[in-house]
Amino acid sequence: MPASLYQIILMGGKDARLVALKTAVKARATDLGIDPNEIVYLDESSFAGGYDRKKPTFGIYFGNRNKTVPVPLDRLEEDSIVIAPIVTEKTSIGVEIPEALQHINVVEVGMNGDNIPRLGLPPLGGPVQI
Repeated sequence: MPASLYQIILMGGKDARLVALKTAVKARATDLGIDPNEIVYLDESSFAGGYDRKKPTFGIYFGNRNKTVPVPLDRLEEDSIVIAPIVTEKTSIGVEIPEALQHINVVEVGMNGDNIPRLGLPPLGGPVQI
């Protein structure tokens, strides 16, 4: 297995949308000629030992009713990493997104992953249009 070249930081609630995201990332990576095995997914528990600020990184916060503030948030902001907050409905921002992330435009993605392509899933490290 090749060493990871890209990182996706997963934060917030882990639910069915995560499966849809990984499926979409794998398909988009393949379309771009990137080996999907070169993409590592780090969550809040694996962040401290796995994050490499030199690698292209994209953060995703899955909105949830607990509105937990992600442990790696300060570090990601310090490193200017783009974070995409995802909500089940745009009217749920105040209910699903912690205040520290509410200033960022959200992407509405239902539990069936219906809007995952809206994330754009550019080549990691490239511009994101949300």
